[in-house]
Amino acid sequence: MPQTDYDQSLQALLKGMAHYTIQNLTINSYGPLTILSDKPNMHGNPQDAVTTSQSNRTKGNDTVTPQWSWKTADIKLANNLEGSLKRVTVFHKRGDTETAKTWANLDPGSTTDSFRTDFQSGAFSDYDYWRVEIQVEDGGPIFKNDGWKQCNLRDEDKESDGPNVFLLQGETFFINLRSGGDTTSFRVGTPGLNGFAWLQVENRFSVAASDIAVRHTHSGFRQRDKIWDGPIKQGESTSSWPVYFRTGVTSNDMWNISVMRDGDKKPHVNHTKDKGCWLQSDDNGRVVKIIVRSDGWTTAFPSGGCDDYWDWSPSAVPAFDKALKAGHETKGVLKDVKRVEDDWTSM
Repeated sequence: MPQTDYDQSLQALLKGMAHYTIQNLTINSYGPLTILSDKPNMHGNPQDAVTTSQSNRTKGNDTVTPQWSWKTADIKLANNLEGSLKRVTVFHKRGDTETAKTWANLDPGSTTDSFRTDFQSGAFSDYDYWRVEIQVEDGGPIFKNDGWKQCNLRDEDKESDGPNVFLLQGETFFINLRSGGDTTSFRVGTPGLNGFAWLQVENRFSVAASDIAVRHTHSGFRQRDKIWDGPIKQGESTSSWPVYFRTGVTSNDMWNISVMRDGDKKPHVNHTKDKGCWLQSDDNGRVVKIIVRSDGWTTAFPSGGCDDYWDWSPSAVPAFDKALKAGHETKGVLKDVKRVEDDWTSM
């Protein structure tokens, strides 16, 4: 076969193999040749990606040209969690190129504007990897997926066909592409935390509460207090407050509750100091509630609940009562023992 016809046949072969993988193919004197499909698999490591320089195969002055082309994808992110997020960043890695976009103040049920990122489609094109970082409040711990997650963009994911809407739900980051998708959890937090939820307190007393306070301590991590200024009317709930936790058999969440009703001179405080009631995986990304009423309080968590009654003795939770006194006097100022703005990595 003349050399010109041979080269044309080889080019046609490469073009026709866009969706198949053939390894160690030998054609006459060209030697072993690996032909890669249009990013055929969904999983792998970045070091396995084939770069442009690796894709070229040369004999003399003849070069086999990679059969890929550049395209742009439109990525949006939907917050299907039950609370607001201060900021979220989505990262995209292709070969040695990394791009990212950060969105601020994502309300539950909202969808972001577009993140436009370039990709390759066709034979010898680079693989695509993704990761996400989430921060619930300023200065709070950062939650992310564990390393890069491979999920490849293909021709049908291009911008001209519309956006690809990624999703945050529960503890899962959904990489939703028209060509297919994948998921990864974002349970990796700092330092060693793997969950967050939004706490609300519901008032079921027969009267309004002038102040409601909660102290949350998680397994030796920082102790935090939150005070909501009233009136919190009968049947109403407080605003949401982020709480952080770590699941596992060695973890525990401890709670202290104080309610100052309208007209009372002393708050209702829980009988059992540091009442244990665990936050678990089912609570991640959810609203968790504490219900206060005349005979005590109950947790209404998606994962389950526990309860306690009020202690009227003068020594009831003395340290908590003392710490809250200034909060009641200043009407609803956030009184963290160690404020969330502190460096979480120092714990």
